[in-house]
Amino acid sequence: MITIGGACILPPTLFFLDDEIRLYYGASDGPHSGWRVGSFCLATLRPDGFAGYEPISTDEPAVITTNPISGYFASLCITADVEADGFVRATVVDEQGAALVHGEAIHNTVTNGAVTWKAGWDPISVSGRDIRLKFELRNSKLYSFSCN
Repeated sequence: MITIGGACILPPTLFFLDDEIRLYYGASDGPHSGWRVGSFCLATLRPDGFAGYEPISTDEPAVITTNPISGYFASLCITADVEADGFVRATVVDEQGAALVHGEAIHNTVTNGAVTWKAGWDPISVSGRDIRLKFELRNSKLYSFSCN
């Protein structure tokens, strides 16, 4: 139980579904003793949407480059919020930072959305090599990525 200014919030119960996380919790306008006005509440969150990277400036895109990644790499999926005039673009770069392939820009909000590579590039071609992923963000927030 959390008490804030005399009101209380009871711990949530979490339910993990395919496309969202549901948090059922109780809240009231008074301490956890005696009569009070209470509510049973529901909050919903999408998976992989708790913390993310976003540009500080609206004038220029942010660039995030990962640490080296190696292993089997068949596809790349991201979870991101993208505003109407924004985008997220992924690029695969080698250890020296040279671009191997650019992904198509993603212009809408996605949850586990697949990145499409330009010119029909096959990510399996870099399996076993050390690569980095570079993400360019404009008016968007990148929450997560996964290499499958």
